[in-house]
Amino acid sequence: MRGGELRHVLTIRAPLGVLSDTEAVDVAPSVPMKIEALPLAFQQREQLAGGGLNTQTTYTLTCRYRTDVRPAYVFVEQCCTQRTFQIVAIIPGARRDALDMTCVTAG
Repeated sequence: MRGGELRHVLTIRAPLGVLSDTEAVDVAPSVPMKIEALPLAFQQREQLAGGGLNTQTTYTLTCRYRTDVRPAYVFVEQCCTQRTFQIVAIIPGARRDALDMTCVTAG
């Protein structure tokens, strides 16, 4: 991973009920990250749920190594389309230089 690949700026946020019972808490604002979508052939197809069409897109988010990321947190994009990413898996780099996270967006 190179610094030039970290083109997106995201906020690490603890949703309501994770760190506070009254509001969502921003754990770290303005974190540079790399966002890559899983190739379309490996994406889950649409499904009917809750009376309507339900879709989700899987992404891999990469940032410099951090110890403050928990699976209960979400990432909120500050640039581009302002997506909200829910963490599915956290994979630390072998050399502890990067953190890869499998995330989904619902839409």
